[in-house]
Amino acid sequence: MRNLVSLLSCLLVSIFIGLVQCKATNDNLPKSVEVYHWAVNVPQPSLLAKIAYNPDTLESKVLSYTPPTIENTGGNGPHYRIGFYTTAADGSKQWVGSLVSQSALTTQHNTLQLYLSGSQQHDLYHVSLHKGYNADQSSDSVAVELIYPEAGAMPELNKPIVVNPDGTGPQEEVEKTFFQKYWWVLMIVALMTLSGGGGEGQ
Repeated sequence: MRNLVSLLSCLLVSIFIGLVQCKATNDNLPKSVEVYHWAVNVPQPSLLAKIAYNPDTLESKVLSYTPPTIENTGGNGPHYRIGFYTTAADGSKQWVGSLVSQSALTTQHNTLQLYLSGSQQHDLYHVSLHKGYNADQSSDSVAVELIYPEAGAMPELNKPIVVNPDGTGPQEEVEKTFFQKYWWVLMIVALMTLSGGGGEGQ
């Protein structure tokens, strides 16, 4: 009986430790970014959201979200820049972002789209704000979508050339001239002109 109790207690302790580790890994995602909002008529940006994310599993968590306080001006207010700072090759900070309208920030349900590079570091290179309804999203938060670039169209290299049985290549069709295309129309016009010319003299 004691062996069974000790076995059950060890099992419960291991399950508890596993749950704690899972929660810790979800809370401590390997990368984070601070996204700012910056009105065009304001000298400096303000923090919009702090987001932790895992570029490998595409998990993300909004650590903080503070939307701007916007007065109701009928949608004719200033535009906002949404972006973040990156470190350039010379060590200086560089702003990266996009421009959104004031109405985009007044919508309750927004999605921040973070674009990741395909390099080994999975650095962020762009951010945009997308308006859309998310049923699981609370009204005081924002959804996050991590996006990798899609591969573009690849050229067909080493495509074999199809040749004729005598070894010559396929001949390209020469485009016909205007006269070669529409000679029959000109012939009909000429016949109508010749056949209808002597009607007035009779």
